Amino acid sequence: MSIQNLNNDQHFKQSIDNDGKAKLVIKDSSKADAGKYKVEATNPAGTAVSEAPLKIVPADSGKGEKAPEFTQQLKPAQTKEGETIVFDCKVDGHPPPTVAWFKDGQELKADERIKLESTSDGRQKLIIEKAKIDDQGNYKVVRLFSKLTFLQ
Repeated sequence: MSIQNLNNDQHFKQSIDNDGKAKLVIKDSSKADAGKYKVEATNPAGTAVSEAPLKIVPADSGKGEKAPEFTQQLKPAQTKEGETIVFDCKVDGHPPPTVAWFKDGQELKADERIKLESTSDGRQKLIIEKAKIDDQGNYKVVRLFSKLTFLQ
């Protein structure tokens, strides 16, 4: 099996491993690289052809996956008993990540006093109404993305 050179362009790296698997690597891809790519394997018995389209998506389009990242950090908070306390942060990622809130290692669930809010721009809020002394503790928000988990 052989690989024909693509115009001796250093932009493309081609190789065949010991198992006969051919690979084409496109360095620093750009929109100009979009199109149909074809590989041909030839020997005395004949030729086999495989084709695949390549679509290049602009880096800032948001169509690719992006690992979650906190763009606004969670900050310490203090309130008086009976008042409302709000913890908020902002997390970015694509697809939009989900979060889980924890107090002293226990996951919090929404109820009549605890509200969990999430907006389309990535803002996440934990709202505790009518704060009690028992609400004192260490709060943490965890961002979830696919099979990865990131702690804040």
